Amino acid sequence: MEFQILGGLEAHDGDREVALGSALQRALLATLLLNVGRPVSVDELIEALWPEHPPASAVHAIEVYVSRLRKVLGPARLQRSGHGYVLHLERSDEVDALQFERLVERGTAELSAERHDLAGDVLREALALWRGEPLGGLDCGPLVRAAAGRLEHLRLTALEARIDADLASGRESGLVAELEELVAAEPLRERFRRQLMLALYRDGRQADALRAYQDARTMLRDELGLEPSRSLQQLERDILNHAPELDRRPTPARWIALPAPVTPLVGRAAELDDLDSLLRSDTVRLLTVTGAGGVGKTRLALEAARSVEHDWGDGVVFVELAGTHRPGLVVHTIAAALGVREQTGMPLLETVAGALSDRKTLLLLDNFEHLLDAAPVISDLLAAAGGVKVLATSRTRLRLYGEHEYSVPPLPTPAAGERSVDALLRVEAVEFFVSCTRRRVAGFKLDHENAGDVAEICIRLDGMPLAIELAAARGDAFDPAALLAQLDARLPVLVGGPCDSPERHRSLRATIDWSYDLLDLQERRLFAKLGVFTGGFTPEACAEICSARESKFESLVEKNLVLREGGRYTTLETLREYALERLRDTGGLEAMQLRHAEFFVGLAERAEAELRGPAQLTWLTRLDVEQANIWSAFGRALDAGRADLSLRIGAALWRYWEARGVITEARRRLDDALGATAEGGFPSRAPALFASGRMALRQGDLDHAREVFTEGHALFRADERWDGVALCTAGLGWIMHVVGPFDEAVALCRNAVELARGHADEWVLGDALNNLGVALRTAHDLTGSRVALEESLAIRRRIGDLEGVTAALNGLALNALAEDDFDGAESLFGEAFAVSESRGDLFYAAAKSIVFAYVAFGRGDLSRATVLSVRALEACRERGYQQFAAYALETLAGVAAAEGRPRQAARLLGAAVSISERIGRGHGRSPNGVVYDWEARAVKEVLDRARRKLGADAWDVAVHEGRLLEADEALASAVEWTAPGPGDAGESLSSIGFTR
Repeated sequence: MEFQILGGLEAHDGDREVALGSALQRALLATLLLNVGRPVSVDELIEALWPEHPPASAVHAIEVYVSRLRKVLGPARLQRSGHGYVLHLERSDEVDALQFERLVERGTAELSAERHDLAGDVLREALALWRGEPLGGLDCGPLVRAAAGRLEHLRLTALEARIDADLASGRESGLVAELEELVAAEPLRERFRRQLMLALYRDGRQADALRAYQDARTMLRDELGLEPSRSLQQLERDILNHAPELDRRPTPARWIALPAPVTPLVGRAAELDDLDSLLRSDTVRLLTVTGAGGVGKTRLALEAARSVEHDWGDGVVFVELAGTHRPGLVVHTIAAALGVREQTGMPLLETVAGALSDRKTLLLLDNFEHLLDAAPVISDLLAAAGGVKVLATSRTRLRLYGEHEYSVPPLPTPAAGERSVDALLRVEAVEFFVSCTRRRVAGFKLDHENAGDVAEICIRLDGMPLAIELAAARGDAFDPAALLAQLDARLPVLVGGPCDSPERHRSLRATIDWSYDLLDLQERRLFAKLGVFTGGFTPEACAEICSARESKFESLVEKNLVLREGGRYTTLETLREYALERLRDTGGLEAMQLRHAEFFVGLAERAEAELRGPAQLTWLTRLDVEQANIWSAFGRALDAGRADLSLRIGAALWRYWEARGVITEARRRLDDALGATAEGGFPSRAPALFASGRMALRQGDLDHAREVFTEGHALFRADERWDGVALCTAGLGWIMHVVGPFDEAVALCRNAVELARGHADEWVLGDALNNLGVALRTAHDLTGSRVALEESLAIRRRIGDLEGVTAALNGLALNALAEDDFDGAESLFGEAFAVSESRGDLFYAAAKSIVFAYVAFGRGDLSRATVLSVRALEACRERGYQQFAAYALETLAGVAAAEGRPRQAARLLGAAVSISERIGRGHGRSPNGVVYDWEARAVKEVLDRARRKLGADAWDVAVHEGRLLEADEALASAVEWTAPGPGDAGESLSSIGFTR
């Protein structure tokens, strides 16, 4: 597929032009093309299509346009992303504007490097892509017009650069007529006038060149009241004086002694830009490129030096120091690279300084880390030779006055879970892996089958270029899946680098050995201990677990074995594995892992109380960054036979895991720990049982929740821990509110409230009151429900419990919805979700869409109800919230029924009922088998009408078809379903696979 926007908007599939539909649909595609690879929100699209007065149906219209574009472009190209859409490319040259920008960038670089003929050819190729006004003929909003204006400006800039290249190549005679037309079309662009004057002068037309200057001066005075720029005035004087600078001169040859790269550099554009700026700065004379072993310092420094080689009249000199084993030999190595010989009676340093004193030279000193005692030599050279600049690579800085340090990071790695081939090919670590693998396996390509494995390999290897290159070198023996399986032990696998590489780069272990051997004894011991951390550490954690002062691990930071990120420190996974090996060799691994687990148990228990109060946002953020350490501590404690520690973590952090939407994994791990302590009778068992039950409720697993609440209730009662008894009682009451009988649910919750008032803190009382309010609503006592929920809300606001405030407001909103008070419900829901969003609560984020879908359906806004229900389904599939998934499917059933599609409505309802049955909710409360009762009164009524219209027998058959779907089948199909647009009323769900 090829997209053309440098002229009228066109798309071609091979030789066939693709029909792009209406003007507004084409404008939407244009907006996405101008933002390729970036999600464009629905609001941005509305502003682009209707900048002043968008219609009420704008959101639905965009959905229709997107649906139609996906049919002609393919669904993989145009995908939903967050609250908008993103257009993906299969190749980077599919859009002519992107191809144009890359060619201009390349041509400009060739021009800067004084390769004028090549620059002119490249820029001519870029300009040949233009067919007319960018996006001509489209009536778009200001966002698209601004982008078109930017492209037009870039075209003129490229045209100016191409003419500069032609002037430098001696092609003046053919330029005069072209420049006269350009000056007439763009009279205010002085660069065209300057080029015209120079072309006329070099063509032997001095008088015409001076007349062109007077024309420019007159125009600027008359139009703008300005004089020509100083550069244009100087050009007039140079023409009058026949300045020799105006004649072309050959570029003098320079001595360049840089190793030529065997393979192209992949990625690193940002780093090269940074280094280029530093090397061109007059204030930077010593620049040290630092980074961990294998991160690619030498390759990057060579490329950076090559990019500025023409700035150095006497060349760039490469000095390899890896083979220099004593600091005293550094001067000799530099002298050998410069071709300077020792003179009798004169120190060699003085001889080298004298040879450099009148030269403009860049010295690239590679691998300085093991020769730091020789660093003062560099200061002496810089002081003696003002035209010299030093670019050094080292695993640690040189500690010299005036030194600028640039730390090289690993290559960017894919986002967790990213599996799109197009997206992964834009990630530098993946691009590098593919490039390296192709050198061993001809024809290797990233595809849908291996993309996930390749992404995981790059993540596991921290984006370290050497590690990735060594892994890719095994591509002829292992496919990506097999290689990934081998990487559980990285260091033994990552061997076999090219035989012409330095010894330390032939295996990753040798590279790390090189750095480790440079440490003193105390640094080695601390480095080994740091292997117990997963995902980084704070100074507090390091001090307590490793008994180390911050100054000690700061020395490891300087040597690039530890990275500093704000107030935290991290080690790369490959370095961490090496450290663990060293710790295991000393016999201290088990003791350090236990100290690590005990520290994070203490952190979790400090967080427990804070997660109920006003400091919870701070603690949620803190737990986010410590999550890897917490999981590691949990698993290590369980493996070491200390399941009591794992239970304490689970009992403390269930609120956090709920908020962050990881309850499936958290429940699995916590239930494993509970299974390991069934006979142990630890004091932490009862709180852990309650935590497991609360998370099970979130997922609708009522049988499990009943089991653990019952056991927890007995254990709490035996120990006379009445707060726990109250919580488990309230949990059992919640279950009864779902499955009935409702009077028993109310009785259990009243009992929990009474226990909490007499024996527990306010948080427990607020929780019990909330459950009582829910139970009373189910029993149709809305007045009693409101009283309980309002008291719960008051308590939770007083103690700062944001999750509890959200729950109470949500309950009051559902009460309003039960009374058809849609405005009141929407206001309360809005307040509830604003609170939940402030704490990043993913559970309520999933609930948000479906409850607002209730409101939209009750008001008759079927399009909005559809969009919100589908959004809820997407969240439910990702987070495992089956209960909300059933609600969303039933709401979609109501939409289908209201739009006259009773058979689809019955199938969707059947899928909802099937999910509801699997999670233990009551059903069959109406002839339709409605999943929930009064909340969906409007849905129930429209389904009743649809059932009568279709006929009871046909209705039951269709419901049965929906119930046959597995949960994932039902959700996947419904997520793809959108409300049909105008003229599409006959579209059926079978067309998108919603059948067995």
